[in-house]
Amino acid sequence: MSCQFVQESISGYLDRQLAQQERDLVGRHVSVCDECAGRLARITHLRENLRSMPQARAPRTLAFDLQVLASKEYLRRQQTGSISALAHFWSGRMRLWVDNLMRPLALPFAGGLASALFIFGTLVPNLGALHNSANDRPTALLTEATGR
Repeated sequence: MSCQFVQESISGYLDRQLAQQERDLVGRHVSVCDECAGRLARITHLRENLRSMPQARAPRTLAFDLQVLASKEYLRRQQTGSISALAHFWSGRMRLWVDNLMRPLALPFAGGLASALFIFGTLVPNLGALHNSANDRPTALLTEATGR
């Protein structure tokens, strides 16, 4: 039996998952091969150290979080179960996408529109005074049109 096969089989040997014939072959090889025996001893020591470590406790909210995830997955599967449900699901997703895309633009657009209307509303009454001919004074730059 080769050292490579034994070293690959040590975990199964320790877990007692090898067939009895293979267990016997690995046991005999380990008894005569110092390198494989050393590897078996190191892995055995490592397993004992890992077993002696305190077990980590799961967070208290783990059960609740798993239930929430399971209900979301159930709802997702229900929404995509048929063609009409799938179309409704994707139309809702597209509406949400467009809404999220336009929301950052809505406030600047509304502010710009309101300020433009305010400025235009304050300037329009003053623009009428420019066209009042009673206040017009003739200058050398402008001559009256003569009719021929």
